[in-house]
Amino acid sequence: MRPSILAGALVVVFASLPACGAQAPDAGPATSTRAATPAATTRASSPIQLPVTTRSTTTPPAPTGGELPDDLVPNVVEDECLLTPAQFGGLVGRAVGRAENTELAGTARRSCFYAAGDEPLGRIDVYAPAATSAAELVTRITANSTGARPLAGIGQGCAVVPGQQGSFELVVASASMLLVLTLQPGAVATPPADPAWSAAASAMLTALPA
Repeated sequence: MRPSILAGALVVVFASLPACGAQAPDAGPATSTRAATPAATTRASSPIQLPVTTRSTTTPPAPTGGELPDDLVPNVVEDECLLTPAQFGGLVGRAVGRAENTELAGTARRSCFYAAGDEPLGRIDVYAPAATSAAELVTRITANSTGARPLAGIGQGCAVVPGQQGSFELVVASASMLLVLTLQPGAVATPPADPAWSAAASAMLTALPA
């Protein structure tokens, strides 16, 4: 997958924060599939074909070649499919048939990948910040990302961050977690309107376990 469009912003965010451990290397996926409603996941017979790089959106190598500190703790929820396929489809304006809560073999790292047929469209990652609040991270990401704009009244903070070639990331802060929804280049023909982003962000917050 492309380097995160948040990578440069998060380098600034975490520049003065201590790292809390080394990140495990990426490996191939072992997947489970969410149904169209938020039921228990089942093993996928034909998993979504993931991009070559499946590292989490907020912790890839930075464009400068530097590695971001590991101050974001992954795997803080069992199922990262915080949107149903129908809800994700409402954001991208397309029929989305699958959502797979994907474990990266050998690392136990999880992401939820969404697809229309065999075409991967995006993903959701959930983290717990280790050295600052999720709200502060969203504030700093917004300030340090070109073209980022906040969405008012959602959780503890929310912003849309546009990237290259039509990619986007939606960052949302709950009281204790940072939610990152990534749309791949080509996932949408036109950028989602703010009400669609807001609906997706609110639905993700609602789906977080108590």
